[in-house]
Amino acid sequence: ALLAARGVAGPAALLVSGRAAPHRLRRLSTDELTDEDLLATVTRLGGPGAEVLGDPELRDLVLPPIRADYGLLEAYVAGPKAPAVDLPVVAYFGTEDPGPTPDDVRAWSELTSVRCDARAFPGGHFYLVPHEAELVRDIRERLAVLGAGV
Repeated sequence: ALLAARGVAGPAALLVSGRAAPHRLRRLSTDELTDEDLLATVTRLGGPGAEVLGDPELRDLVLPPIRADYGLLEAYVAGPKAPAVDLPVVAYFGTEDPGPTPDDVRAWSELTSVRCDARAFPGGHFYLVPHEAELVRDIRERLAVLGAGV
């Protein structure tokens, strides 16, 4: 609505990945985590580049931005149920993600007055790395149907 009021075309869809709907988030207070606990949490997610966490010098470089990222996620506060969006929503997730449950990801459907599709891929939080081509193809097809093109 804010974009439309300013004469700017809004997005064609909301695409989310590996994330619970805002009203279903589980908080992880990283202020209370030691560096070792935070590293264990990040390592549990796996993903590309996780090997740098084993190198003490590189770990010292990447730990502050990781802690800051988690801090931003913790700072977001949704009400009991966030306001609905008038956009189609596509929620992508890995079936073995140790983070949000499939039901938490599918809960994005409660936040749209339009359509919500949940698309699962085999794998964990970083399912998108081995499934990049298939994911990009899916996104392109969905945007083409919406007339957004890419």
